[in-house]
Amino acid sequence: MKTPSRILILSAVLLGGAVALSGCAVVDELVYKQRSADYADTSALSDGGHSVAWVPGDATRIRIIESTQGPDKALRVTSPTALDTAACRAGARLSGPSYAMEGTPNIYKVTDAFICGEWTVIATADGWFGWTPNSPEEQAAAAG
Repeated sequence: MKTPSRILILSAVLLGGAVALSGCAVVDELVYKQRSADYADTSALSDGGHSVAWVPGDATRIRIIESTQGPDKALRVTSPTALDTAACRAGARLSGPSYAMEGTPNIYKVTDAFICGEWTVIATADGWFGWTPNSPEEQAAAAG
């Protein structure tokens, strides 16, 4: 018969192994209250349950980080295509993302952005980086 202390030790070892094998996903969700995902293209993004109107149809190498407790999201895409001017208007960047991502500019050095509804989007070296929610002031200024 196993003693309670052995059971606790075995449980801790198994839990530690499960966390180690699952990578950062468990830590992200439990500790940082966020989750991230990578998608090959817009079809995969849509299949993953995300609908982001400003993302160009030819976008690839899509990465999203989102809060598990609120509306905060950041999204980076690779695309040579300009943003749709019917969905996005040029404006001043007045907000910043909740999440940082590799391959994106230092947003505090960027003053111009595109306001795409509740998203603010800036150009990257190979595509676009956007975040939501943005500020009501950004939305009002972009509305004209």
